[in-house]
Amino acid sequence: MARISKDYKNYRCDAMVGGKAYHFESLLEYRWAQYLEFLVQAGHIVSWEYESPDCRFKMSPFGKGYLLDFVTQDQKGQKEWYECKGYIERRDVTRFRQISKAYPKAKINLVIDRIPKRRAQNYWSCKKYVYRIIEAHRIFKQVPIDMGKPLQISDEQPGRRKGAL
Repeated sequence: MARISKDYKNYRCDAMVGGKAYHFESLLEYRWAQYLEFLVQAGHIVSWEYESPDCRFKMSPFGKGYLLDFVTQDQKGQKEWYECKGYIERRDVTRFRQISKAYPKAKINLVIDRIPKRRAQNYWSCKKYVYRIIEAHRIFKQVPIDMGKPLQISDEQPGRRKGAL
């Protein structure tokens, strides 16, 4: 039986970032990619990748693992991973716990637009399993770049993946 997806208001979008075309799963991912490109141009990081093989974390030999959204590399060659989430469910906390247990030295950052005033418990539960929680809206206010509009926002129903009921 297929799991019915909740409506998280995630609008998929096609966009150009750093001269490359991407298909982002949410506008938050698109805006975060713009910010990472700004960091590359400013010389703070060397590179970033979106959903590359380096972003996959296997938790068991038989499982498919978990694909994080971004990986960055700094001048020293150190990597940091970023997961953009608009809403945290209990299962997300479990995934972060499993990743931190399997990969204790990985610097995994949770990027959210903002922590809600109500029902913030899952966000704070993640804090002990991630390197840091980043409230993106604070960064987006300070960064002097044009976040622009994506090339196309998908007609798909918000919050639903292809094939979901």
